Amino acid sequence: MGLLKNFNYEHAFAAMILMFVLVTFANIFSGTLEQAAMAGAFQSLISFVIIGVNTGFFEFLSKRYHYIPSIFFPVALTTTISYSFHAYRGTPEPFFSALVVFILALINYCSLTYILKKHSTISLMDLYKKMIFNICKSKQAKDPNHKCELKK
Repeated sequence: MGLLKNFNYEHAFAAMILMFVLVTFANIFSGTLEQAAMAGAFQSLISFVIIGVNTGFFEFLSKRYHYIPSIFFPVALTTTISYSFHAYRGTPEPFFSALVVFILALINYCSLTYILKKHSTISLMDLYKKMIFNICKSKQAKDPNHKCELKK
């Protein structure tokens, strides 16, 4: 029950789409398009689960503790799972595959920390609404007759 409560669906769906595209593109030159798409689909499912859980874990840790553990633990968990999958599946260089994941995870959770400090949320919809509202406010500054209305 707690896992589903903290699971971050917004980031999970975004990661799923992004990883499908990246992994398909990365594998397209080492096999057929079908094999590349299958690798992308497999990775997108794994990314959906791991990012959803880890981003929820990040939010949980950042609210209760300091930002350092909220970065370290999700990055360590993601890297460990990545290395384990690549070693188990027989990837030629599991260390380097996990190293790429480590770098991406570190960038992701450091970015989320910055966003959380600056905006007090990492919700993609809330950030999108703030962005639209700021654009509307800048238009209103130029044109006083412009009305800013956001539906909640």
